[in-house]
Amino acid sequence: MKNRTLHFACISVLFWMSHSSNAATPEINTNTIEKSQSKQKSDISVRVKALNQLLQEQWEYTLKNSPETATVLGDLRYNDRWTEFSKTQIEKDKKSTQNFLKRFEAIDSTGFSATDQLNKDLMI
Repeated sequence: MKNRTLHFACISVLFWMSHSSNAATPEINTNTIEKSQSKQKSDISVRVKALNQLLQEQWEYTLKNSPETATVLGDLRYNDRWTEFSKTQIEKDKKSTQNFLKRFEAIDSTGFSATDQLNKDLMI
């Protein structure tokens, strides 16, 4: 008898909850979905910003280490020097380039626009 009463009570509560006009479940699900989408957009924008900062850092490195290129492009900041072709500098440049490659590869481009994806693809 107790099992029947408990069973009936559980069914009644479930029925009442599913038919309640103030049921909060859909709103929670909607809010959860909206928060998830907002977080994804935010995550993408953070990764795009990181990509753009790395592109800028790599570009500045290129200009600084190839002053003639900078001058040809109209950037006169490095007109007081020449490109250094010593073995030491070539090794440093190789290590820096490998480091840039690793950092570009580490950026997850899932969800990037076609332009941002192309920027990353061109760097790796």
